[in-house]
Amino acid sequence: MTGPARLRRLHAAAALAGCVAVLATALLPSALAGPAQGSAPTRTEPFAVSGAILRWGVNNETNNRAFAPGTYNFMSAGVVPDPGRGGTTLPRASWRAEDGNVRIEKQQADGGYALATWEGLSTTPQGATISSPTSGQFSNHQVVIGAGTGTVDPATGFATISWTGSFTVLFYSGMSYFTVTDPTLTVTPERAQLTATAGGFASDMDDQSQWLPLPPTPVVLADLPVAEVDLAAADGFVSTPTYLGVDWQAPADEAAQAGGPYRGAFPSSFLDFLATAGTAGYWYSTGGATDAFKPALPLSVSWSGVPVATPSAAASTKPTKRPTRVPTPAPTRQPSPSPTASDPTSPTSSPTTSPTRAPAAATGRPPVTDPASVPSGVDASVPSAAALAAAPALPAVQPVLVAASSTSSTSAAPAAATDSERHALWLLGCVLLLGALATTLISTTLEGRR
Repeated sequence: MTGPARLRRLHAAAALAGCVAVLATALLPSALAGPAQGSAPTRTEPFAVSGAILRWGVNNETNNRAFAPGTYNFMSAGVVPDPGRGGTTLPRASWRAEDGNVRIEKQQADGGYALATWEGLSTTPQGATISSPTSGQFSNHQVVIGAGTGTVDPATGFATISWTGSFTVLFYSGMSYFTVTDPTLTVTPERAQLTATAGGFASDMDDQSQWLPLPPTPVVLADLPVAEVDLAAADGFVSTPTYLGVDWQAPADEAAQAGGPYRGAFPSSFLDFLATAGTAGYWYSTGGATDAFKPALPLSVSWSGVPVATPSAAASTKPTKRPTRVPTPAPTRQPSPSPTASDPTSPTSSPTTSPTRAPAAATGRPPVTDPASVPSGVDASVPSAAALAAAPALPAVQPVLVAASSTSSTSAAPAAATDSERHALWLLGCVLLLGALATTLISTTLEGRR
């Protein structure tokens, strides 16, 4: 090879090496890190929310079979009609799966969702009838409220999103129920809460003649751990409301809060209201056989309706220490008696077996376990509180939110390159660049000597 030809080859090699080095230095780190970063974008600027969706299964007790024979706990969209007296069950014609912005959805056998049906209120996602209140089987329904509007500011940690609509939570197929209207999510750097206006009727399972409308009452439905409320998330967040470890000072006419692995409570203002409605015992630990089913389930908030990350498959079992909450004074007005006569053939009449004793177990009193003392038709297979405390935690199944498109933040993506990997790549690029420069200098020197 002649001298000039060799020099031309060296020049070409040096130029090529320089180009490769520059490209490697500039592009390789971003090529590895880019897909993962792009799959989970975050927000930093304030933004308006329109079409936000709130999803919540509330708790497993809301999706459970009730102790009174033939009755269940479930939800209905909208405000159910006033039956006019206590001790009645909701007829099929008065139940709704949709009402305005509110839907009730049921988990299916494949893990997806479908609009709820009347028949599905008493069955598992696989279609089996829930066998008993202590079976650990649930209907797995969620309330889904759309068209939420508000503002979110990730930089300051403030957000407010409001929804318009109502849903009703019915226990014992409607012998006692309350309504939730127009929930609002309020977030500050110190706290995150889901509030709403509660309504319903004052009732007493020991005296079913009591039935009196309650005034609309602002309540806190859920306290959310601030660390779980990611305002910078691209699509929304999932959070499990605090329950375990939360204290509530029960009034004298309610069961004292019990200890054990499931000691906890929903927010105090909510429980204060429910104490007048006659169903507070479903929302804090009372030592009963279904305490494991009372903790709050995860809820999700989607900024624009795009499904967010899958909620946890179980309610939190790690106690969260919070200050003892003192209830606000309960209304002093007592329910007035209502007519007790009813047509046994009516779809809204009480069951032939009086539920007076059985419901008392679910509202805070220890369940009856002596078969000889159990009324005919009532399930006596209720474990003791001691047996429940010794047993492992039962799963609190939560419906899965399935991603609707490949652009969702839940899309699979390669893991982002770590800082050390990126530094190594930059170092490699620098070495290649130095090699290219050295080759160029050598070729230039040879040419000069030539």
